[in-house]
Amino acid sequence: MYRIPDRSHPSSLLRRPHTTVFGKSKLEEPENRLFKLGFAKKPISSSNNLRPPYLPGFDVDNGTFMHIPQERWTPNGPSPYRRVMRRNSTLDAMLDTAEANGLCLWSGTEVQRQILRRRVTIGELTAVGAQCYARTSYWQALSAEDRLRHLTRSLTLMHPKWVFGGSTAATLLNICDSTRHMRKLHRVIDGNRVPRSTGIIVNHYIEETAPIIIDGARVTPLDRTAFDCARWLGFPDAIAIIDSILRQRLRTKSQLDRSFRLTNGKYRNRALHVLNWATGRTDNGGESFSYGVILEERFMQPQLQVVMPCHNEYGNHDRVDFLWKTPDGRIIVAELDGRIKYRDASMYVNGSLPETIIAEKEREERIRMEVDGFVRFSFAEAYRRTPLIRKLEWAGVPRTTDFRSP
Repeated sequence: MYRIPDRSHPSSLLRRPHTTVFGKSKLEEPENRLFKLGFAKKPISSSNNLRPPYLPGFDVDNGTFMHIPQERWTPNGPSPYRRVMRRNSTLDAMLDTAEANGLCLWSGTEVQRQILRRRVTIGELTAVGAQCYARTSYWQALSAEDRLRHLTRSLTLMHPKWVFGGSTAATLLNICDSTRHMRKLHRVIDGNRVPRSTGIIVNHYIEETAPIIIDGARVTPLDRTAFDCARWLGFPDAIAIIDSILRQRLRTKSQLDRSFRLTNGKYRNRALHVLNWATGRTDNGGESFSYGVILEERFMQPQLQVVMPCHNEYGNHDRVDFLWKTPDGRIIVAELDGRIKYRDASMYVNGSLPETIIAEKEREERIRMEVDGFVRFSFAEAYRRTPLIRKLEWAGVPRTTDFRSP
């Protein structure tokens, strides 16, 4: 039996304990002992003149371990040794070329896969999904949309017949900006058998549709993408995409209605229901999502982007996101509190954050003087629903039974 030394003390690996083989005492060689402990790839005898593949930090000439400070974490916890790997000029050139073309790197053989996986182990590369890899520092610097575009371009080159649809196609068509829908890639298949969804790939069956090329990827056309998103996504997410199409004037509501009625697919009534409530008058996807939540929670339908009688110091009238005129004559206003105007320096008033905050407070005060109730909420509150519901109930927004789910 082998006496396993304490691995926290590397020098103990060089002790030469006695082992018993067929009743005889034998002195164990350090090289073979390292192999048995899992540090060498194959046993190496003391007579072998080749340089043994010891772990980093072992001085072969002196037979001692050098102290190496801890610098990396391994999947099994902190390693007492720094994981140093020889530079691969071919791999570096391939990564540079992929980054220059907005692509990920993928492997063609098992040997290449093993090389990439070893780089992932030490943190140099990141496995981004669907057998694609990228430099960790490069991938972390990309936005969610850029990551999705890198993956779709790469998978199109890997699988030339693949077609992307749903929210993935909507992102590439610039009608969806929700990062929540960029974590998965939706692929559409025109066949009787749908492969099982794996990893970040979600497969859907649709009838055969001629794809279009957008940013190096094959995607479903705009009308088909809108139809699929309207029937696959939840009501708030679906109405945000339809609102985006109407807001950008890519299609009119009547054109979408005619297209939806002529397209075959399950849950067509759900798509028509979403289209019925879409207006295209919201300013962004966050307002559209909040509008969908308000309707789905059976609150009275609000007016969108209403111009108020008050105006700022430049003579411009103030606008509000949501406005209700209740049956008893009260006016209630709700505002989606977008945080970007406090973070993006290009949106500052006179280039100053303090002046931006003061201007927003003055605007809110002017609006409060014109209405009977004022509610301010964030997107997170709309997403969680309960905080928004409480605020609207506190303000006295009436409920309705006009909204009907398909």
